[in-house]
Amino acid sequence: MHPSLYGFSAYNVLWGSAAVVGLVVAVVLLRARGLRAARALPVLLLVAVAALAGARLEFCLENGLTLACLRGVGGLRMPGAILALALTLPPLLWLARLPGRGGLGTLAIPIALSIALGRWGCLLHGCCFGVPTTVPWSVRFPRGSPAYLSHAEAGLLKLDQPWSLPVHPLALYYSLDALIIAGILLWALPRVRVAGVLTLWFLVLRCWSKTLLEHLRGVELGSAPNQSGSVEFWVACAATAALAVVWWWSAEHGTGIVVPAAHAD
Repeated sequence: MHPSLYGFSAYNVLWGSAAVVGLVVAVVLLRARGLRAARALPVLLLVAVAALAGARLEFCLENGLTLACLRGVGGLRMPGAILALALTLPPLLWLARLPGRGGLGTLAIPIALSIALGRWGCLLHGCCFGVPTTVPWSVRFPRGSPAYLSHAEAGLLKLDQPWSLPVHPLALYYSLDALIIAGILLWALPRVRVAGVLTLWFLVLRCWSKTLLEHLRGVELGSAPNQSGSVEFWVACAATAALAVVWWWSAEHGTGIVVPAAHAD
């Protein structure tokens, strides 16, 4: 745990850096798909702001919708970000006259990469810690950290102890999960022939893995139990059903949803 970097919140620094990296990767990928960066960049900036606002708003809805919460540090819920993306990206793509196929699916990759980097901010901030464990790669957090206070409140340790109980490094699990998903999507990008499939694969992979990992999450003192796992469970079910329908429709019409890279458009 290292909540401050050069005098700034490590959480904000890492998630801010993640947003910048995501924007850069998105521009590179969109240019590779034949879209001009000058047209795409304003859309990407607005989408990034909307995603962060949606993620923070869901956290505050779960823990008390107050001005102090909205302006506070830490606390982002990915389902809120995904919902904000779903609501803002299609109309923005239409207004900018950017093709949905080149935008929606392609943007799933930088989103996954942003999550992979931003989760290190969670680790340094001390939030999103896991449940106690004895695995060799467990981590301990110092006195005063969210994990320490949670364990002390539960009577699992005494306040004179310098460290929390060893817990799962859940933030790193989330980071590795997002990195693997980004790699899968990057491999699939030139092979997908049906619009929207890459986005559905992102939702299926991300939401099912997040639902499973949520079982390892510890509960922070003073916060409501995280509801993201249940939210993403239903998102995962819906995305899986939609992907199955697309697959069935493609098979019925003999189009297929993927093609060899050399023949993909």
